[in-house]
Amino acid sequence: MITPGCGYMTFSLDLVEWNELVEGRDCWIIACNNKWKPAEETRAWAKLMYQRGAHGVQLFNYGHLLYGHGPGTDHRAARPGTVWYHELHPDYYQALHELHDVNSFSFKNCRYVWESYEHEPRNGEAGITHRRHRAVDGIQLPVKLTAGRHTVSFGFADDPAAARGLGLDPKVILWTLVADLQNLTNHDVLVNGNPLPREPLQTVAQRLTLRDGWTRPDGPWVSWMLPDEYLHMGENELTFVVNELADGNVPLLNNMEIDVRYVDLVQSPLRAETGRSIPVENIQLPLELPVGEHAVAFRIDPAASDTSLASADSWQLLLKINNYTHYDELDVILNGQQLSSEERTIRAEFIMNNDSWITYTVDPTQLLAGDNQLVIQVQQLNPAILVAPKLIAVEITAERK
Repeated sequence: MITPGCGYMTFSLDLVEWNELVEGRDCWIIACNNKWKPAEETRAWAKLMYQRGAHGVQLFNYGHLLYGHGPGTDHRAARPGTVWYHELHPDYYQALHELHDVNSFSFKNCRYVWESYEHEPRNGEAGITHRRHRAVDGIQLPVKLTAGRHTVSFGFADDPAAARGLGLDPKVILWTLVADLQNLTNHDVLVNGNPLPREPLQTVAQRLTLRDGWTRPDGPWVSWMLPDEYLHMGENELTFVVNELADGNVPLLNNMEIDVRYVDLVQSPLRAETGRSIPVENIQLPLELPVGEHAVAFRIDPAASDTSLASADSWQLLLKINNYTHYDELDVILNGQQLSSEERTIRAEFIMNNDSWITYTVDPTQLLAGDNQLVIQVQQLNPAILVAPKLIAVEITAERK
């Protein structure tokens, strides 16, 4: 059994030579994926690997961090990155129930995410050093978009036409992230020779994913809806034709993704939200949280919140805290009213990070149109952790009905 790439090259992994190597021999090629990824991303990768001839797939380092300790566990067993069973993302184990049989997820939502590593030398294991050390130089991205024609090949293993025959209505959306996009003053984008509209479907600064609260790199992300006939199962091509450039940095195609949506879902199963939210403004973050009392002010725009505050029976205050552990004790006070710690929920954002969301249900009367005051009283911290927690984000969303 051979696992090409050891999971460091996923969507870009070409299995042709590997399959030729084991042809006629009692040896299997097992495609490998390193570190946890949402089920949508894992599905797309698995479909692609099976299409390319893999005998099976392996999830490497999928859940190797410490988690599952009970409340009586010695604090020395905990560390940053620890994930408790009750904090696990509900999406976490989904892929394990599906990957044994591609038919079980043929027409489930998936996301193709192509890797991107710099081609230039960098300090440490980065850039060309990473490419050589991990044997992943087959990864094409990023691509400098100088004047001329630039083509990136990519695999696609979904069949939207077959899905329509079953009564589904799939949507296929291409996303690209180009640094210094404004310097592309005249360019065309093509998929398999088909020109995409000059006016994209959407341009956004950030994109939320199923990794709760986690976003792709800062944009602008640009998207286009792709007709079924623009793509085919197997190898495809994305082409940028750069006709004219402005002075300044050469634009860089950093990332590309394809979302295949068979069913429209709530953006994240971890957030109890209905799409309504109140923008939090004028907040100074990050805020370090050593033992003691810490205050931070934020503002809710009265013009945007007059009707919003009354539109739900309750709202949720979400605090994103870096380096929080199970043993830390803290109280949260919103505009002079202490929030109940018994009713709060805590969930790690993603097992490879040290961030957690702490969610409190709040009455609309506890939020003020205009200036608000948030106080966090840290009573105790895990003595095994040398770095104090840090408040890095505050959000307010509507509670699901």
